[in-house]
Amino acid sequence: ERVFDANSGEFKEIDELNAASFYGFSKVEAEKIVLENKGSIIRIQTMLGVKNRIVEAVLDAAKGKEYYPFWDNDYLRPSYFPDFFEVIKKASSGANGIYHVSCRGKALSRLDIASEVVRLYKENNIPLQKEEFKSESRKEGERRIILNTDKTQRELGLQFTDSRDALK
Repeated sequence: ERVFDANSGEFKEIDELNAASFYGFSKVEAEKIVLENKGSIIRIQTMLGVKNRIVEAVLDAAKGKEYYPFWDNDYLRPSYFPDFFEVIKKASSGANGIYHVSCRGKALSRLDIASEVVRLYKENNIPLQKEEFKSESRKEGERRIILNTDKTQRELGLQFTDSRDALK
């Protein structure tokens, strides 16, 4: 759950927090305690590189299982597990503050992610039962929740992975 109240934006570490749910509010309060004690906060988006619910849904759909349509207007730049691990290593080496972890590159919709997974399977001659998916738009309108990682990459001397490379 988000610590930012807005439905769209590219959020920086210094942006005002205003959670929209109790869970998000509890995360905001926890962040305050961590910062007061000179700790590090690492914010991530949907993680790639471990069991991922979006990619798993795509693979299930490609196997012919029932699925919910993929949103074509809900954008994110997922986080990639190796990038997350590098931030943890750097933050454990004396750095403290707030760090954002998110892939580089174009923000992807859930439908974009599904299409990219299918493209990669086809490119590698991996058979799929289904190669096109139902999509729909979020009823609430477009949502673009992107973590800006410029500060994190600059301060920790990192270069995050591009979203499409992470999906590979």
